[in-house]
Amino acid sequence: MAAYNRLDLTGKRFGRITVEECSGTRLFPGGDRKSVWKCKCDCGVEFVCLGSSLTTGNTSSCGCLVNEKLSER
Repeated sequence: MAAYNRLDLTGKRFGRITVEECSGTRLFPGGDRKSVWKCKCDCGVEFVCLGSSLTTGNTSSCGCLVNEKLSER
């Protein structure tokens, strides 16, 4: 079995999100392991997110950004 290497995202910012700490890993079907990170949004909401969602840009807030854009319409 190969060793699992993860990037340390602690303290990094992705959009409105600041990564606080690693919450462990999740095992997905097919044997994929992905890091899960405890994050805090600029609006104050704390949540857990996949590291790959942060690094690819798929997640940039807790959802508050979408709500703001919808309310502007």
